Amino acid sequence: MCYCLPIDEIFNFEIIEAGQKRVWTTPRTAFDLASNSNPEPALASGEERKINVLDPATCTITERIYRGTGTEMLMVGKRQIMCNTIAIECPGTHLRRWFITDEFGPLILREDGRQKRGTYSRRAISMGKLLNNTLIRI
Repeated sequence: MCYCLPIDEIFNFEIIEAGQKRVWTTPRTAFDLASNSNPEPALASGEERKINVLDPATCTITERIYRGTGTEMLMVGKRQIMCNTIAIECPGTHLRRWFITDEFGPLILREDGRQKRGTYSRRAISMGKLLNNTLIRI
């Protein structure tokens, strides 16, 4: 488990693994954002951005390359939704995401990935609305 304590622009992480504590320190300037920040910018097709990302789960910083791959229609339930797509590469990992952005921020509707431990695919299979606490599928 990793706890982050910001002190004067230095992040000190207390890591507890198998009952053993250790501290990992990094300056805030060493990374652009945290992996749980949903950094999916809408990039134009072919546009590329390199971002240093802090992963709080592993207390590591890696350079990720985000590349816009255009837009694509995605079927979610009975609806076709126009999504922005983006490819993300970092050491040992390649991802492709289909996402939309609304007033709450980005929503990943599909993600295909290839990592050291294998490949995977996650996708939204239906959408709905709450009406009087009842889910109505749309």
